[in-house]
Amino acid sequence: CRHYPDAMRYHSFPRNSWRRDAVFLQFGDSPGSHWLGPDTMLNRCAAAFGDGRAQSFAAELLAAEVTCDSAPFLNLLWRDTTVKGAGPERLPTFRHFEDMGIVVMRSDWSGNENMLAMKCGASAGHLAQQRYRHNIGGGHMHPSAGVIQLFAHGSHLLLHTGYTFKQTEHANTLLVNGKGQIGE
Repeated sequence: CRHYPDAMRYHSFPRNSWRRDAVFLQFGDSPGSHWLGPDTMLNRCAAAFGDGRAQSFAAELLAAEVTCDSAPFLNLLWRDTTVKGAGPERLPTFRHFEDMGIVVMRSDWSGNENMLAMKCGASAGHLAQQRYRHNIGGGHMHPSAGVIQLFAHGSHLLLHTGYTFKQTEHANTLLVNGKGQIGE
């Protein structure tokens, strides 16, 4: 939970490109928008860990009206007004999320930045792959090793397939000798 706010921030499109139906990068089944919160969870993390960036991010998402109204009353309980807000400006523009094998690079944190992301890890993450021998995704994981996403000048230039067929040939990645990845 401590790393959830930063993961949400890095996976989000530049602030000035947010739309109700397109807020973050898609790696796996997702419509590209929030199904739950995430303002409530960001506020909870901000309170639990004194994370000002999480608090500010929740406020930005609410102001942009790109959150899901799944349980907004939780903000009344979980938002800690003593946590001082902070923007992402001091975050590095490069981040490697090791367990999932996702790398995200941004030109800056201006709100109009360009971003490139790549997934190069196990579909459910390295830890899950070590612990389980069966597919834990319930049919929601994609054969997405090598998927590249590029968002520049306010729009997608390369994007993930989203909530669709789980076949390598439908993804923004490679087939080797006409064969797809394990897990199709």
